Amino acid sequence: MRVAFKVQYELGATPIEQIEFPLTSRDELPPVLRALQYIYATPELNKKVFNLLENKIMSGIKATGRLGMSLWEILVFASIRLALDADFDRLQHIANYDSLVRSLVGISNFGENLKKYPHRTLKDNVCLLDKKTIEKIDKLVSNSAHRLLNVDKLNVKIDTYVLETNVHFPTDFNLLWDASRKGIELAGQIYRDIQLSGWRKYKDWREKIKRAYHNAAKSCRGAGKHTDKGLNAVVEYLSLAEQLSQKLNDSIELLQVMLIFPDFNFMKLNNLIYFKDHIDKHIDLIRRRIIFQETIPHAEKIFSLFEPYTEWIKKGKIRNQVELGLRIAIATDQYGFILGYRVMQHEQDVDIAVPFANELLSQYNIDSISFDKGFWSPENYDKLANLVDQLIMPKKGKLNKLEQQRQQDKTFRALRHQHAAVESAINCLEHHGLNRCPDKGLDGFRRYTALGVLAYNLHKLGMVLARDECDTNIPRVNHAQANCMLICRTKPVHGGFSSLLQQTPVEVLRDRTAGADAVSGKLHDVGIAEASCRRQHIERDVAFLELRAVVGGSGSGGVGGKVSCAVGGAGESRTCPAAPGAAQTAGASKGDRSDRLPDRGRLDV
Repeated sequence: MRVAFKVQYELGATPIEQIEFPLTSRDELPPVLRALQYIYATPELNKKVFNLLENKIMSGIKATGRLGMSLWEILVFASIRLALDADFDRLQHIANYDSLVRSLVGISNFGENLKKYPHRTLKDNVCLLDKKTIEKIDKLVSNSAHRLLNVDKLNVKIDTYVLETNVHFPTDFNLLWDASRKGIELAGQIYRDIQLSGWRKYKDWREKIKRAYHNAAKSCRGAGKHTDKGLNAVVEYLSLAEQLSQKLNDSIELLQVMLIFPDFNFMKLNNLIYFKDHIDKHIDLIRRRIIFQETIPHAEKIFSLFEPYTEWIKKGKIRNQVELGLRIAIATDQYGFILGYRVMQHEQDVDIAVPFANELLSQYNIDSISFDKGFWSPENYDKLANLVDQLIMPKKGKLNKLEQQRQQDKTFRALRHQHAAVESAINCLEHHGLNRCPDKGLDGFRRYTALGVLAYNLHKLGMVLARDECDTNIPRVNHAQANCMLICRTKPVHGGFSSLLQQTPVEVLRDRTAGADAVSGKLHDVGIAEASCRRQHIERDVAFLELRAVVGGSGSGGVGGKVSCAVGGAGESRTCPAAPGAAQTAGASKGDRSDRLPDRGRLDV
């Protein structure tokens, strides 16, 4: 039995709507938590999200039985996993010991019987979400962000990158070794489970195949495959693999007769057949490539036995010349939100331009779409030019006069320059877990990709909410942030004191109490004080500091009087000695120590 979320909070728990997050933190987690809080606290969005989760997870489940993990907990932990690019071990630590996360799922830190999440519980429940459900939630998140930003039309940027699968670099030798070791292990386990003899020494088989594999791989490095030593090592490796294949084939025929047993593990038998077939396949590939010197067609190659959908991708990069995985196409708007994505299996950039753009145009009000040259084809341009107001699709190769005129248009050039912003989104996605997929199978790959996009958009939404809250609230300013330097340069004025004022020294004001971003002041009938200060991260209104000086004497006499400092916003007035003139003595320039400001906010001469 599951519930959407806990209606009754635990003793000492903070209501989710009242949790305060560190909005000025630069860590990746607080914005995601703030966005999740926004989903929970917004009734309309809350209802839509939980309806989607209930339809997927709770359909067909009885309303009785042991209480399982709530839908809210599943959504929170799934988002955190991708937001931090965390494995399930780290996710378990966060779920059990991070007080902010535990508060968000309604757990109190009061008392001794604190709830703990086992590793298997987290893994099984997070994987209950599927690709379609996550995509629908992600669309709700992006639409909510657009409403907060008052978006009318969108400028879309589309690009692709490679999400790698969790595989090792493939060679014919190590793929034959993978198939052999898994076949041996499965045969040994099945025979042991049903108490049959025939694979009692399966570990010895594994060691013999492993030795032959290492010997062949070492002997065939570089030009070694053309030597007698290399060829003999390959023949020995293939001979041993063929013996193993024959033994596995006899075992499979025997096991297929025993399918009538009720406790028989059909899944293991299917896996055994799968790996036995790959043993035969790679024996044939190695023989053709090494012994018969054939060139193997790309379509016949397999790059992973455990993730067979993996593709060999070369995108012309200097650093990563070859990437093993699948291409992912993403579409971002001018605010950085991802509007959609597409997992490209056996597809190139030019193949998806029209269908991906049509999918986006059916869901959003789009003003422009920009591509790079990899998406160009005359057919793609002709089909999309009539669907969108501004189509940015640079042509490959030489341009004619009409195409040069089109690509030199100011709007075209401006939107093409803005297209580079999609690379920032790709880099951020890779930091949100979408650089290498640890989940198994193609369905796991698609689910992991959808969760990564959702975590990215939650992070963006949290940043928007944090920015709005910082704009509406007056922040507290500490001494380091409020420390500012005021450089007061007196400028000569027309009158009898011109020659005297040119010799007035520079005054430095350190204001640690006003907390002003910028300070401006003036000296009455003497000159103008110019100010500048530095502060980071906090934007607030300008506080004005007015300096007035009472000038006494004339001619060659000194400048007497004091400077009255009125700090705007601080609500207080202080008095301090004015800047000394050229004719003041050293003792007079120091002034009375009792008249000086204290260290906080003093005027140093």
